[in-house]
Amino acid sequence: MDLLHLTAAELGRKIKNREVSVAEAVKAVLAQAKEMEPEINSYVTLDEAGALMQAESVQKRIDSEELTGPLAGVPAAVKDNRGIEGPLPP
Repeated sequence: MDLLHLTAAELGRKIKNREVSVAEAVKAVLAQAKEMEPEINSYVTLDEAGALMQAESVQKRIDSEELTGPLAGVPAAVKDNRGIEGPLPP
C-alpha cells in the first residue's frame, strides 16, 4: 500500500482502523521528504527523531481513544513562515 497516495481522510481512517500505524505514516512522509529535499529545498528543519517520538505518543492517545478525530495521527508539516518556540504539542 502506498501511503503517500492516500488522502488525509483515507489515511486517518486506516490509522483509526489499525491498518496503518502513525509511525508507519510518519516514516513514509519522512522518506519522501528526505528523497525530495535536495531538489525542492522546502524544509528548514526536518526533525526525524522528534517526529517519530511524537508519532509514538499520538499512537498511544489514539489507542486509548483519547484522540478520535478523523485526522488523528495524519502527519503534517509546519510551514516555516510561522514563528514557533519549543516542540509542537502532540
